[in-house]
Amino acid sequence: MAIKFSQLPKTGSLSANTLIPVVTVGVSSNVLGVATYTVFSDFVTTATSNTVSALQSNISSLQSNAAAQDTSINSLSSSISSQASSISIIQGQITSLQSNAATQDSQISAVQAAVLAGVVNSVLVTGPLSKSGNATYPNISIPVATSSASGYLTSSDWSTFNSKASTSGPTFTGTTTAATLNVTTLNTGNVAPSANNVSNIGSASYQYNTIFARATSAQYADLAELYLADAEYPIGTVLMVGGDAEVTASEFGYRAIGVVSENPSYLMNSGLAGGTKVALKGRVPVKVAGVVRKGQNLVAGKNGCATTSVYHSNEVFAIALASSDDPGEKLVEAVIL
Repeated sequence: MAIKFSQLPKTGSLSANTLIPVVTVGVSSNVLGVATYTVFSDFVTTATSNTVSALQSNISSLQSNAAAQDTSINSLSSSISSQASSISIIQGQITSLQSNAATQDSQISAVQAAVLAGVVNSVLVTGPLSKSGNATYPNISIPVATSSASGYLTSSDWSTFNSKASTSGPTFTGTTTAATLNVTTLNTGNVAPSANNVSNIGSASYQYNTIFARATSAQYADLAELYLADAEYPIGTVLMVGGDAEVTASEFGYRAIGVVSENPSYLMNSGLAGGTKVALKGRVPVKVAGVVRKGQNLVAGKNGCATTSVYHSNEVFAIALASSDDPGEKLVEAVIL
C-alpha cells in the first residue's frame, strides 16, 4: 500500500491528535482520508522496522552462504592435494617399472649373447650322473653301477637281473619269528604255520577280499546269523521273533528261530552292527528247563528256555544230544533242526 501526503502541517505544530490528510492508492481508485499524527507515526515506525528486519535477515543468509562456500572451497582444496599425492605415487611406480624393464632387457640381451656364443657358465649334476672337464665345456656321464655306487647295468648284469626276475618267485627256507612280505601276486606251494592255532591270514584292519580255497573242516559246529535283539542274552538262550527289535527271549507256544551262539562255524550277515549271533543249524548248547533225555524233541518254553515235547509238531526246533535230571535251568547239547 502506498501513501501520498498532501498539505502536511509544519513539524513544530504537530500534536498527537493532529489530523494528517492521506491518500490510499487502490487497484481501481484512490481514497482520500485523514489519520492522526500518532497513528501515522506508528505506521511509519512499523514499516521502517519491518524493512530493517528483512534487510538483516538477507544479510545473515548471505553470510551463511558465504561460510558454506568457504567450506566447499576448503574441501576441494583437500581433494586436490590428495589427488596430487596419488599422482606422485603413481609416477614413482611408473619410474620403478621402467627401471625394472630396462634391467630385464639388459639381462635378456646378455643371455641371448651367451646363447649365440655357445658359452655355458656352470653345470650342476647329481648322482648317478657325474661331471668332468671345465665349467664352460663340461663332460656329463653316468658310471657303471657297483655295490657301493649307483649307475647303469652292463649287458651281463642285465642278463643276470632278468633271469632272476623271470623265476617263479623268491624261495624262503627255515623259520622266522616275524616277517613282512609285500607282493602283488605270490606263487607258492604249501604254506604252513610254525604251530597250531597261532597264525592268522589277514587282520581285523587289513582283510582279504575273496579267498579261493577248499575248506575240509571247521573248528566250530553251528551255522549262525546276526539279528538285532531287544536285550543282551546269555549263550544258549532260545530266541523267537518279537520284542522291541527283531528277536527276543522265547515264550511257550511260539516257534523258536534259533539259539544264542558263542562261536559259530560260519556267521552270516556279519556286517550288521550290534547284532546277536543266532545259531540256525548245527550243534550248540541250549538252555533247557526241566528234566531232559537224549533224543527228546525241544520246543520253545518261557523266559528263553527250551522244554521237552513228546509231539512231533512244527514247534519242534531242536533235539537233545544229552540227558539231565536237573529240574532247573541248565545248558544241554542239542542239534538245531
